Amino acid sequence: MCPFEAHAPARPVTPGKAASADKKKKKKKKKKDKKGEENQDSNTWGQEPSDDDDDEDDGPRKPEKDSAEAAAADPVQLPLGQRLEVAASHQDVHAALVGLVGWSRLYAKTDTILAFFQCNALEMLLENLLRSRGVTDAVYDNLNALLLNCLQVERSGKPSSSSREIAATVVATVRGLIGKIRSAREEVVDLGKVAQHLSKLVLTYRLSLTGVGVGSSLSKDVMRIESELPSAAKRDGKTQGQAIRDSFLRRDIRSDALTLYSERLKKMHLLVQESTPSAAKEPTSSSNLACSFAPDGDSAVEIDESQLEEIKKHVSEMNEEKATAIAPLQQKKSESLAKMAALKEEREALEARLKAINGEIQHALTEQRSIDDEIEGIEKEFSEKSSQFDNDHQHIIEYCQRKGKREEIAAEVLLFEESVRKISLAHSEVQTLKDKMVTCLRQHLEGMLRYFASELPCVKFMKNRVEETQNKMKSLMVEAETYKVLGVGAVAKEIVANTNELQSLLEEDMQCLKTLSKRDEEVLQMLNTLLTSPATTEILTAVNEQLINEVRRHADFLENLHRREPSQDPPAPVTTSNTNNGAIGSQIKS
Repeated sequence: MCPFEAHAPARPVTPGKAASADKKKKKKKKKKDKKGEENQDSNTWGQEPSDDDDDEDDGPRKPEKDSAEAAAADPVQLPLGQRLEVAASHQDVHAALVGLVGWSRLYAKTDTILAFFQCNALEMLLENLLRSRGVTDAVYDNLNALLLNCLQVERSGKPSSSSREIAATVVATVRGLIGKIRSAREEVVDLGKVAQHLSKLVLTYRLSLTGVGVGSSLSKDVMRIESELPSAAKRDGKTQGQAIRDSFLRRDIRSDALTLYSERLKKMHLLVQESTPSAAKEPTSSSNLACSFAPDGDSAVEIDESQLEEIKKHVSEMNEEKATAIAPLQQKKSESLAKMAALKEEREALEARLKAINGEIQHALTEQRSIDDEIEGIEKEFSEKSSQFDNDHQHIIEYCQRKGKREEIAAEVLLFEESVRKISLAHSEVQTLKDKMVTCLRQHLEGMLRYFASELPCVKFMKNRVEETQNKMKSLMVEAETYKVLGVGAVAKEIVANTNELQSLLEEDMQCLKTLSKRDEEVLQMLNTLLTSPATTEILTAVNEQLINEVRRHADFLENLHRREPSQDPPAPVTTSNTNNGAIGSQIKS
């Protein structure tokens, strides 16, 4: 079995400090239920240990050396990328491809399939194929199926039109390279460099399917961030409560998601700048590419004119020697021509015999015609009988004829339908980088809007509680002074002690407000940069103006809320609707 066939999706990382604290409080309650699942979780490949598992493990840990030796002995314990590389470099190429095709079929059109391009599995597989000697048609078919599964990307509900063509092109190229490598007497190219170049071209095409057309580190960063966004959306959708604790948890989750949106937007902006000059580059020449494939130590040898003259002289001498060696053969050729003339005379005699045979054949044909006339008479007789039979069953015959004609028309329509489909696939377009920038910016603004919606109730709650604590402390201080005047010192001391406790709680609330205010200042500065930066000014025109105005309104409201002093009257509470608690994604149509 291949080391990646039992791969399971990794566990989601605990979203924020609030969620981590919530899990630790429920740890004791779920401890009994988890004991029966520990053995199964420990054998699950590709999963990451959660915080609860780390706390429950009270036994002694084994040294890292033992775990490294276990991973080396059992490849299943390796990360997914390394397991794919181990499978790709398997000695049996056919078995490796069968395992990879099975894995890719399970994770086609998912984010897990990106691991195949983020590691060196494709490069190692191609190098393994080029070095293999027993490549059959089944191996090429499996390679084609693997590439089709890994390159399946949908755009606006439609699959990419060129993935099948790219897969067929890669297979044809590998087949041609293997034939040329076998025909060479010695190793003329570095197979590792050839495989690396082919895998880089396939990776560049795969990145272009998602609007990222440059195979650089920035492209891989964008792919990594986009693979993390669905898990962030999943965590956000699980938080549906309206309590203040849920509001803080929602705020932490959306703050982390907002950081991912911001990082992706920066990477996309750099990627647009990077891709602008790359379009003007000239294609790699055949000579330069051939030099890059040369094995290490195999350098070109320059030949001067004198050496070339010596070679020409040597070739002339060889031609003279060839003419001398051919002279005896020319004599034999003359004798052969004489023999050929004799054979021609014999052929003429045979042709005369053939003429006589043709006469006999003509006589046989005359007899054949008479037989044909007899057959024609019999056929005419049965034709009359058949006509009578057709008249008796005319309605059935007409029905069959109509059915056959309908089938011909349907076949013609299906042929046209297939032609239209091929033309549509041939002219389908891939989303451009600027379109990708518009989508990133819109999702970034939507993330800000959801963050503001979850941040406002948190800030209002903390400000109201600070104001309530301050008013209560003032009331207690007045009450303590009153008891002191009346001479009841014990009661006054108790009230002062209560006031001190409230003071410590007030300091904690003020520190929480300070933390919220600091993060909100960062988000407001981020919003101001997006709306005023020259890099995003042109892109903002393609974003829904209603979304921009809504984000600005929430930002102004949050900024005014932070400016309000705790001693002032708090504004009326703003209720949040269920639309602010949805999954991360597009909420306003652009």
